[in-house]
Amino acid sequence: MTNLMKCYIWHFTVMVIVLSFCLSTAAQTNRTYSSLVHTVQSIVNDDWMHPDVLVLDSEDFVTLSFDYFSHEYHRICCHLVHCNADWMDSELSENEYMEGMNDLPIEYYANSLNTTFLYTHYAVCYPNDDALPKVSGNYKVLFFDEESTAEIADGQPVYKDHPVIAECCFRKVEPLVDVAVGETSNTD
Repeated sequence: MTNLMKCYIWHFTVMVIVLSFCLSTAAQTNRTYSSLVHTVQSIVNDDWMHPDVLVLDSEDFVTLSFDYFSHEYHRICCHLVHCNADWMDSELSENEYMEGMNDLPIEYYANSLNTTFLYTHYAVCYPNDDALPKVSGNYKVLFFDEESTAEIADGQPVYKDHPVIAECCFRKVEPLVDVAVGETSNTD
């Protein structure tokens, strides 16, 4: 086997390991806790293929959205939470990880038109005029219906006595070090 073939096999093995790691962590991005909530998405800079990663102190933004299967207005609020590496709530207080206010209602919503199922599309962007995540790290946004009187299911998260209907996650990074990759041959 030639050195070139060994190099290709090594690169392929590393790629498979990295890809399997990425797929295993993808389960911690977006979740729904209600049968009425579907199509939970997080899109960075209006680019569907971009990973859910924002760069600190840049113009990057993330749009978090979902569809609620109802044409009735629901006062859906969102709560921004800073998380540690394993996606558990960090010990930072709100004023340490964000500027602005939390628990504000989603202002953008639109009813479906000419569809088989009636739904309302809700969307919110971060950062926005009301909330700005100001430190790097993992962020989780909890969505809850402020006027909901629904029963809380087993294992369903609760925020301020309201059942959480969905959550979206994104990351904010602070590039402090540049990493360069190069390849050289070992010939004379």
